[in-house]
Amino acid sequence: MLIELSSKEYEPISKEEERILFTNYFETKDQKIREKILRSNYRFVMYIVRRYVKRQDQIDDYFSEGCIGLLRAFEKFTLDRDVKLISYAVFWIKQRIFLQFNLEKEQDPDDIIQFSLDRQNCDDENAETIEIVQTTFECPEQ
Repeated sequence: MLIELSSKEYEPISKEEERILFTNYFETKDQKIREKILRSNYRFVMYIVRRYVKRQDQIDDYFSEGCIGLLRAFEKFTLDRDVKLISYAVFWIKQRIFLQFNLEKEQDPDDIIQFSLDRQNCDDENAETIEIVQTTFECPEQ
């Protein structure tokens, strides 16, 4: 395991504390503040990784990819959003995990990863579990 996530330095922070830290970070660009915010979200990154990755020998690789997604979300996050960073970051974390899966799938095509949609669809039907079977994604036309 890359890090011991039970340590106190990786405990989640409240929405108010995160907002204060972001305000200070935007003013000073202090890297210690940045690290505190990122570290407070590592446990959730691991939670997402464990939901989708079943093989223990792959956890570290996917955790690293999830952290890259968290970092990307951190760079794009603004206080205009009335949510915590992790709520915004879930998309970026999952994106990096699935990109890593697709890279590995090209090497081992028998591997299938399943994920469930975490939201209700437009028709208010229950979200269904689907399988990723293609290695490429198409962007919708705008």
